[in-house]
Amino acid sequence: MKNINCLNRLFWVLSLSLIISSTLGFGFSFERRSASAFLLAELRQTTWVRGWHNLFGKRRPVPPPPVPPTNGGSRPTEEVCPIAPLAVSASNSSILTTAIVWSDRPTFVWDGEAEKIGVRVRGSENILWSQPVSGTNRVTYKGEPLQPNRVYEWLVLSSNDRVKRFIPFRIVTAQESDRINQALQQLNQQLAIKKITGEAATLRRAEFFANQKIDNQPLWSEFWQEVLSVQTPSDKLTTWTRETVTLLCKPVNAAPNTNSL
Repeated sequence: MKNINCLNRLFWVLSLSLIISSTLGFGFSFERRSASAFLLAELRQTTWVRGWHNLFGKRRPVPPPPVPPTNGGSRPTEEVCPIAPLAVSASNSSILTTAIVWSDRPTFVWDGEAEKIGVRVRGSENILWSQPVSGTNRVTYKGEPLQPNRVYEWLVLSSNDRVKRFIPFRIVTAQESDRINQALQQLNQQLAIKKITGEAATLRRAEFFANQKIDNQPLWSEFWQEVLSVQTPSDKLTTWTRETVTLLCKPVNAAPNTNSL
């Protein structure tokens, strides 16, 4: 709770600085926006590194997950904020690119109020699978196994299947999948030898997926699947999860979301 309050104070300070700067005139608007974006990026990076060390120890943190694009302006508090799988362009963070997923039955994670989540092949209008998700912030795909090296889209749907948002992702190739599977088996063997179980073992697997790079992307869907699989999370894990969602999905001036992770 202390970390969350600290993060909220930092966001409040940044928000206040933006309000003050806007009252000083309309000139240099581009410079103000650039400075604001820089400050927010620095805040996110600092908060992510602190949270990573608090949860995973002093091992080197991976770069923070991508911030979902807002298509301009602040994200409305009622809008669904996709968390994973998700990827953005390295040169322009407002452009979605194709995320990488290891599992052929991926877990989709978001913040906000969603009615239904679906999956389709990219370029097709046919929905392969969908499921109502009211009252939750994650769902695991339960359709036929997705095919290696094929690009799909996970869909934020209305109750009548209108596509409100779509996020592209690719299932890894068979060779990539085999390499990751072998490394994961080795990790599980090491955990068993060291008698590391429960939340500690789950976090080690989450860290493993965050450090797997395919097309220079961590496997964020698998990372979140592990983190959110803990049935009775510790206070430290609960705090980290809430703080990270705030880091990714809450605009500076957002009101609290009642359906948050």
